[in-house]
Amino acid sequence: MSKRAQHYPLPNNYFHCHELSPAHLETFVRLGKKALRGFLDKTLYPEPDLSWNYDSESDGVKLFEGSIASKGLTLNKNTIPYRALGKVSGTIEEVAALHDFGSRDQCLQYIKHVSPDVVDMVQLYSLLQPSLTRPHRRMYIKWSAARSPMPMIKDRDFVYLESQDEFVFASGRRGWGFCQLSVDVPAAPCLRETALGLMRGTLYHTGMVFLETETPGILDVIYHIATDLRGSIPHWVRRMGIKRRAQQIAHLQEHLHNMRVTARPVKAYSLGAGRRATKCVHCGACVRFRVGTNCKSCTEPVCSKCSTNWKVQKDGVDVHVRVCTQCASSAQDAALWETNSSVHLSATLSGSRSGSSRVEDRVDTLQMFYESVTPGRERFLSIDDGLLTMSKPLVSPRESTTATAMDLSYLDMYGDHADLEASVATDSTGYDDDDVTKSTILSTTDGTEMARFLDRLTLTR
Repeated sequence: MSKRAQHYPLPNNYFHCHELSPAHLETFVRLGKKALRGFLDKTLYPEPDLSWNYDSESDGVKLFEGSIASKGLTLNKNTIPYRALGKVSGTIEEVAALHDFGSRDQCLQYIKHVSPDVVDMVQLYSLLQPSLTRPHRRMYIKWSAARSPMPMIKDRDFVYLESQDEFVFASGRRGWGFCQLSVDVPAAPCLRETALGLMRGTLYHTGMVFLETETPGILDVIYHIATDLRGSIPHWVRRMGIKRRAQQIAHLQEHLHNMRVTARPVKAYSLGAGRRATKCVHCGACVRFRVGTNCKSCTEPVCSKCSTNWKVQKDGVDVHVRVCTQCASSAQDAALWETNSSVHLSATLSGSRSGSSRVEDRVDTLQMFYESVTPGRERFLSIDDGLLTMSKPLVSPRESTTATAMDLSYLDMYGDHADLEASVATDSTGYDDDDVTKSTILSTTDGTEMARFLDRLTLTR
């Protein structure tokens, strides 16, 4: 057993979290709201003093390194910011639900499927919970331990305030993001001198922004990474860790896809009806002497090359089901998932197996699968359920003139502050000065600056 396996996950009572006083709670909440609003402004608006240079690309995720060389200055190598850009097939509701860390199990599931470079995560305090009018707003104080890129370098841990919320542009297009900012709390002291031997790092407004695109069900993702790992770490090792962290976008995309495939609506399937198929419906390969070769979504006979085994967790039991590649690919169809509420399923890709499938076509196994893909949970409330009512219809974005740059060309089409102010004036009930949805709006005058911003991000290899 490895050293990490001996220590993690930590016992649930490892941190002794005393209740926060009302004053401390209010301070953290205001700090979280302010941090998220500032993070969104800096991420979505151009920064004249900061340029972003192409670094690398992996699995569809582009990584850029921040620079102020144009001003004749040099950033500290230990705190150079990075931005990762990518796309995921999902909705605001799905992404927000995946970042619900209300329980220990949810934290561990997130590590398992989305952040494999994190060895443990604990929610210390829950400061804000979703409401009917703000279904995607949460705020936590969390502790996380991250795996070091090199064995001879100690793992790092972080204690940070994480603020999450949805925001809306004047055109009605939505986004969702979270910001992480390091804080000090007595419940989580430095663990360097303990058996864990963790070096405490610092997060400087690190977080993700998810933006709806013109294509329904596709989100643009911006991952801003600004950390100080402390200690004596070579710059190339830090870059290695940053690249691994940027792959969280790819892991998120894979996990969303896995859940959608697992939750794909199945056709009526009768074990006693129909003929015994002998050929794969896709490639024609013989499946006469194989057991359990039917796709559990379309029920057609498929071979191992044209299908994949999926592992569905039902009441703590892993149930393996086979899904053909066509059904798996169709899970990317946004029209199918706009009314789907199965995002809460826990599913992982177990890979396609060669030879005979071990899946047994038994009634109890199939019944468990049917139950797992129809959880019966209600969807989150939509944007029209009291979050913010916009008076201006959605405007189609202009085509990007910088195809190789950050895909944010539509941001200059979100209307101006006047549209928003008119809407807020007609319905100011519950207005909050710190409300992200009412403050992070691009004006029509930002078009020129946004174009310049995109020009600076054009890939130059």
